[in-house]
Amino acid sequence: MSTLVSAVITTYKRPDRLRRAMKSVVNQTYKNMEIIVVDGANSPENKAIAEDFHWKTSKKIIYVPVEPEAVECVWWVGVQHARNIGCKKAKGKYIAMLDDDDVWHKEKIKKQVNIFKYGVCGLGQKDIALVACYNRIISGGNEVIDKPKINPTFNTLLKSFNLSSTSTFMIRRDVLKKIGWWNEKLRGMHEYDIALKLTKLGYKIYVIPEVLMTRERISNLKSSYYYIKIAEIMDMWFYYGKDFLSYLGIKGFLFNCIKTFGLFGVYLMGYIVKEKVWDIIYPLKIWYEQKVI
Repeated sequence: MSTLVSAVITTYKRPDRLRRAMKSVVNQTYKNMEIIVVDGANSPENKAIAEDFHWKTSKKIIYVPVEPEAVECVWWVGVQHARNIGCKKAKGKYIAMLDDDDVWHKEKIKKQVNIFKYGVCGLGQKDIALVACYNRIISGGNEVIDKPKINPTFNTLLKSFNLSSTSTFMIRRDVLKKIGWWNEKLRGMHEYDIALKLTKLGYKIYVIPEVLMTRERISNLKSSYYYIKIAEIMDMWFYYGKDFLSYLGIKGFLFNCIKTFGLFGVYLMGYIVKEKVWDIIYPLKIWYEQKVI
């Protein structure tokens, strides 16, 4: 019997997106999966979609509402709370995360499980705690491919300020539990926090150099959005600022200071140019990952 994988889908008030995301899960070539849909809105429509997939596909689909009081949580707390509910309920050895605005390609789970099963590039299966992949980001009329480092370490992650997208992640459940699940106090970059925690403990990450996930970015015109992007960088300094100096030295610390002010400037531009700021951010991110780290 193949290893059980738990797919944890978090959703809120986007039934059309949920339906598309769930379809990409049930169409996976890897079959030994349970699908946990955590509904942050406790919506009858979302519940009906999950139940419809359950009866039509004969897949093991578990619909999980959040506590009534959690429905009104501020969004960055609510999404991590929903992820924690799903991950703690998961029975699989591995947990694959999926946000409702993303879709998996058909071979994603199979290829990630094979990395865990057989190891790769000198990494034994016992060393690897997280397997991610490249992902395609569609933003307006533009399309970019996010290509994180293949074997990111704690040091390279400290320089990067991010690692791919949550929906690319497949993580060992025992390791996720060991590092304390998803941090509900962070305002963003939650997948980055997970990657930092496990690599600091000596666990390894492998990024499959292939696009196995697609995100169609949803426009966010709220003025508070760019405040949150700035606040999440401040959160990273709060939790990991002390490591910048001890692990990267003076030069690395100063470089991260300069990079932080640069990011502040870019996100402040978002108040003026709105969604067009992503035409600046994505190319910069790709250049930085390929040329600097």
